[in-house]
Amino acid sequence: ELYGDLVEKICDVLISKGRLNISDLVKFSNLPEKQLRNGVLVLIQQNIVAGVIDENDFGTAKFTSNSIAGSYQYEICTENIIHRLRFPKFLLHTKEKLGEKAEYVLSEMLTHGRLQAQAAIQSAYTAYALNPLTAPNLSNDEAVDKEEFRSAFCALVAAHFVERVAPL
Repeated sequence: ELYGDLVEKICDVLISKGRLNISDLVKFSNLPEKQLRNGVLVLIQQNIVAGVIDENDFGTAKFTSNSIAGSYQYEICTENIIHRLRFPKFLLHTKEKLGEKAEYVLSEMLTHGRLQAQAAIQSAYTAYALNPLTAPNLSNDEAVDKEEFRSAFCALVAAHFVERVAPL
């Protein structure tokens, strides 16, 4: 529900039917393929859906200009969906262990899904600077130092709170 009706419909199909390729997803969801692909991309970005290669399909896969049609399947990651319920606890633990700036960085990463390091740092920096609860505490002479957020990101990596993932 958080990401809209399109994404909800894709999740419903994957939960009820299990691992499917794009063709079957289009068939069972009755969604246009372009919309469906965009929805799947959002779900992958949020680690709600994973794409896996169906090794049994290589013999019958059709090669197209940019991919092997039919060999890639998508499955719902129910464990990651359940983890979303614990995001507030993750943030509280992060704030207690690594500080407020690390909490902001992690919050942005949880909100936006897979982010490059620089994007996570910039997003956290902006969110902190625009937050009405933190912005009034800054004097005119005191600027929010982006380096603090870079250090917070490095602390998250060092503590294994976040890790590098394969590019989409």
